[in-house]
Amino acid sequence: MNWYQNATTVQTYIQYSEGVYCPQLVKTIYEHIPVYSCILELGAGSGNEADILCISYRIHISDVSSHFLKHLRKRFYYLPVHYLDCRNMLNSVHYDAIYSNKVLHYLNDAQLRYSIKQQMRVLHSHGLLIHTFWEDKERFWKKKDKYSYIRSIEDLRALLQDLCSVYYIYRYSSSGEEEIDSFLVLLGKF
Repeated sequence: MNWYQNATTVQTYIQYSEGVYCPQLVKTIYEHIPVYSCILELGAGSGNEADILCISYRIHISDVSSHFLKHLRKRFYYLPVHYLDCRNMLNSVHYDAIYSNKVLHYLNDAQLRYSIKQQMRVLHSHGLLIHTFWEDKERFWKKKDKYSYIRSIEDLRALLQDLCSVYYIYRYSSSGEEEIDSFLVLLGKF
């Protein structure tokens, strides 16, 4: 079982992450996505980015975890909340932007490529994808029963270059410390 399918670990995550969000992600969305655009968050978890962005955007939030979905529907009773697996994007709604905060690192290379193709399918022609990833030199690690694929910037660029335009990649520290451990990618259609 994945950690996000366990009610206890999800509740612990929600409590631990209260008030925590990714300022680099929010800033990038505000800089590149016009206000009132329709945007989708993949893997919203506790919903902290959506809480900030819903003031200026038409936000749709999604997750694959029934426990997170229950939390999101209660917290955001006024927003569309979807069960949506980022691996297949079975969704007919089209968006101006799709974003995630360290969600896509659960996908192996083939799954990530397929997910990006599906995201492009439901993205308007002028739309953007904005995703954050952990950065590391290792290709794969396992922590408890959670598998993650940690990619370098070069690996991700090579993996996606034939699927979309990579507008830029921004490296940053997720903790605000000096150590750079994450990166944000801004992607669009060719």
